[in-house]
Amino acid sequence: MALEGTPKDPNSIVCNEQNVITADVTSVDGCPALPKLKAHSMSRGQAATLEWVFRNKQGDPIDLDTCGCVSSESSSTVSEGSSDSAEPSCGLVMRVREVMGDSCTPIYEQAGTLVDGPNGVVRANVPEELAKIPGIYQEEWAVISNDQIIVTNRGLLFVERGLFGLDDTYRDGGPPTLGEIRLALRDSSPVENLLLDALEFDDAEIMFAIIRPVQEFVERPPPLNLGLVNTQTFPYREHWLKAITGYLLQSAAHHYRRNQLDYAATGMRVDDKNKEPPYIRAAQALLQEWHEFITHKKVSINAGRASGRLGSSYGSYY
Repeated sequence: MALEGTPKDPNSIVCNEQNVITADVTSVDGCPALPKLKAHSMSRGQAATLEWVFRNKQGDPIDLDTCGCVSSESSSTVSEGSSDSAEPSCGLVMRVREVMGDSCTPIYEQAGTLVDGPNGVVRANVPEELAKIPGIYQEEWAVISNDQIIVTNRGLLFVERGLFGLDDTYRDGGPPTLGEIRLALRDSSPVENLLLDALEFDDAEIMFAIIRPVQEFVERPPPLNLGLVNTQTFPYREHWLKAITGYLLQSAAHHYRRNQLDYAATGMRVDDKNKEPPYIRAAQALLQEWHEFITHKKVSINAGRASGRLGSSYGSYY
């Protein structure tokens, strides 16, 4: 509540709406990139509700009222492995699984609610158990009618680590937060990018860059039986951050190479997209350091496993 005599800021945000997390649409030069992969981000322990817009491959909203039967009831279940739970006869379903998961990774399932059928808007609550575990998750939303899947959409969900939602079951793991990554890149606000006047990287791009180093660490030879390694458990956070920034800068270099055009008009020369060389140099330096770390770490792990101690039945006599 505002102090007496203090006018309310017209830009203030309603508090109880902050738990509804929307998947933002990225704009490029003022034009929305509708087919681009979309993502949600939430804080650990947050009682979040995800909002999603069903779209076709071209990015156009799907009128869900024309799909027939759509349920408006909401409930949640947690399934193990590939989930043999029965499909609802009709309705909206959201499934979420850690993005590097296999057949043994839990799948969290949540029934959704229809918010705006003609514009394809639906919502589903994030299961409480999932909200406790920081990491990157694959989302998949489905419209099911007469026991048949009519359409699905995919996205990413980032549960960011934090001090809420902690208990004795889960350690404080998970990737660097979006804020930490943006701070390392000086990409926290459009005011930091004077020429772009916009954020250079959207949340989905950052999440994809978070996933890639973990996948690379697992797949890069030599193979090691390291147990469970995913975005929930990967421990090398400083090197992870360097790899994330390296892959983001590499992605930006691809963009600048594809869109670079040197032209002149009305006596003025414009070449504002000619930024690939410095971006690729910065990316290569960071990724070289990351690849050297992978090599040294895996050599260290192998050496540690090769050394050991031989026991003897006579040891108790000395």
